Amino acid sequence: MNIRKIFIPVAAGLLTSPALMAADVATPSLSAFVSDEYLSTSPSTEALSHPGVGFTIEAEYAVGDIINLTFTGSALDDSTLPSSIVSAGSPAVVTVGLLSSDSGAAVYRVTEVNTTGGNSTVNASFNLCGTPCDFNANAVDANGGVVLSFSAETGTGLALDTSGGADRITALFVTGSQFAAAVTDSFDGIIDVEDDRETFTTGTADSATFDVNPFAQNCGGPMDPCEIYFAEANPLDQDVTIAADFGWVVDSIPGSPELDPAAGVFTLPNCGGPTTYSATAINTTCGFGPSDVDIDVATNLPAQALPAGAFASTHVLNFEGSGGTANSITVVNVPLGEWSLNGFQAEVAYMPFGTGIGQVIYLANRGSQTGSITVEWIDQNGASGSFDIGAIAAGSTRAIGPAIQAGLPEAQQEGGRLALTIIANVPACDAQLNAQYNAGGDRAFSVANNNCT
Repeated sequence: MNIRKIFIPVAAGLLTSPALMAADVATPSLSAFVSDEYLSTSPSTEALSHPGVGFTIEAEYAVGDIINLTFTGSALDDSTLPSSIVSAGSPAVVTVGLLSSDSGAAVYRVTEVNTTGGNSTVNASFNLCGTPCDFNANAVDANGGVVLSFSAETGTGLALDTSGGADRITALFVTGSQFAAAVTDSFDGIIDVEDDRETFTTGTADSATFDVNPFAQNCGGPMDPCEIYFAEANPLDQDVTIAADFGWVVDSIPGSPELDPAAGVFTLPNCGGPTTYSATAINTTCGFGPSDVDIDVATNLPAQALPAGAFASTHVLNFEGSGGTANSITVVNVPLGEWSLNGFQAEVAYMPFGTGIGQVIYLANRGSQTGSITVEWIDQNGASGSFDIGAIAAGSTRAIGPAIQAGLPEAQQEGGRLALTIIANVPACDAQLNAQYNAGGDRAFSVANNNCT
């Protein structure tokens, strides 16, 4: 398990910054990244021992002055706070003693100022968590991290060491997801209607590559405040589902309970499986890191018309967290690209069906190529389907309303409120669709957009 609990004493040299003239907790303290995945498996008693918390004062302090440190999230185990701390880095040596504390705050009082080396307390630096300080992992998780803030006052209650701005507050623990799914290469095949939609314009193959970045938090990056990795989960493998329309895949073993593509149709070289196929999904198991999905329709015989549409993936990321405890997170709807069509495709926004309603839908083909016609539909309840209605001859016009009505399931014929997609295997700009409907003697036009550019 990849857990790094790093104990780094905050050396005096690290705490001293001559350019600073204001109270500072940001410079001497480290921001440590703890992954959400690791924390999701932490037991209620687990302590995160912070590798370095410190503060620097930038004013003249005297015995009796008060330093207030607050910690968000009520995660601090205040029993691990030092009872007294001796400073370094300034001419005067300052000793502070713990006055009071709880899970969200610590109050220190100046108990001694030794001026043997000089009178000034400016740049006096304190290593608070050289012990180190412990924080409850569950509380850190619930609060999304821990933030330290600094304030000070004189023994008589007057504000002290008030400048410093943003340096008077800092993140001690930064939390976030350790894993992020990314797509480095997308499906982008263009289905060639001049080859009966059986190949792409560039051949018979298309591919996509997805990756899981095991360190979504890049410590030290411009958008990331953390400086060290503190506790991380150990990645194992991922269960991947790739969803798309795979209805074009020929079952090489008819009658078997699952879809069995011919050898070479799908290649997943970085996924050890087991891999199963269906008309709507590929399910497999892959390692973390780049994983390829290669599709070659050349061995899918007999050749089938390929559908235009999108690919998306779901990733169940399996890991070990605290104490080797197994867990997983799920990343859904990762876009993997799409297949588009170089043929004609028109989308009809609304077309009603039912008693007393007639559909007036005409498809014109001004080109020299005859092409088959496919209709895809979705109704008002989310049901959907597709079917073929023959072909449109070159240089002709065809009324396709009756064929569409006849091809629908009975429920949609009797009362469907449908959106239609009409696909013709002819060049996109050779065809044109006109869509209307007649209800009770009143005719209305439906909006129809096509892909002619």
